Amino acid sequence: VTNGQYRAFVRAASHRSPEHWDNGQIPRGKENHPVVNLTWHDARAYCDWLVDATGRPYRLPSEAEWEKAARGSDGLEYPWGNKWDPEITNTGDDGVWDEGLAPVGSYKNNQSPYGAYDMAGNVWEWVDDWYMPYEGSSYKVGDFGSKNKVLRGGGGGVSHYAISHFFRAATRQFSEPEMESEDVGFRCVSDL
Repeated sequence: VTNGQYRAFVRAASHRSPEHWDNGQIPRGKENHPVVNLTWHDARAYCDWLVDATGRPYRLPSEAEWEKAARGSDGLEYPWGNKWDPEITNTGDDGVWDEGLAPVGSYKNNQSPYGAYDMAGNVWEWVDDWYMPYEGSSYKVGDFGSKNKVLRGGGGGVSHYAISHFFRAATRQFSEPEMESEDVGFRCVSDL
């Protein structure tokens, strides 16, 4: 979801804008950049508004849906294949983008098998799930529970780390749903 798309929601729903928007205005030239500095609750509210605005059933993806969209049916290591290539994703280390983030879809070769852009790099993305251990994990459920939501996508736009591990399609991170970060955005899915 871009700043421009999110602005329509802010205006129509009288929702608060991200804190880095000066007087509720998108920073100049950043309309097509991913919207950041919003909580999981803000992302959910956007999806709910989009349902009302379009009549279609939009929502945050589940963690499993997000990973399938990134890896495809072949279970790729990265959305574009099985070989790490920092030239085709925004890791924040290349110095190309002012303030780190790139406009959505800037890296044409950073597409998943389903044609989804930016599923590795640029920003981490909120998904709907609570952070829970995978089946067979040695972690106890008490270590997880309903405290943290899952983040996917590897971020990188403002974090400046070109370590391939962070950009794997299977990499997951977590945060409390009230957290805001300059490196976290979201995408929506719609059921057919």
